[in-house]
Amino acid sequence: MPATVSAPPPAEVWFGRVLLVFSVIAGIGIACFFGKMLWAQNESTQPESVVGGQALMLARDGTLYYDLNSYPHTAAA
Repeated sequence: MPATVSAPPPAEVWFGRVLLVFSVIAGIGIACFFGKMLWAQNESTQPESVVGGQALMLARDGTLYYDLNSYPHTAAA
């Protein structure tokens, strides 16, 4: 007697497809984040860009702050 294989209910098929789509979207998002992290300079997280910018200023000018009388007018913690 052959065993019969029944098709899964439509709700399970629909749910599986939705999970697959969300998994692909999450994978693309993770790949984009890592690509941006490798491509952009000092932009992985927001505090890194502030620290990186101040480190560049310290290395170039020897100061941590811009001149307040000229552009760019910034204030950093």
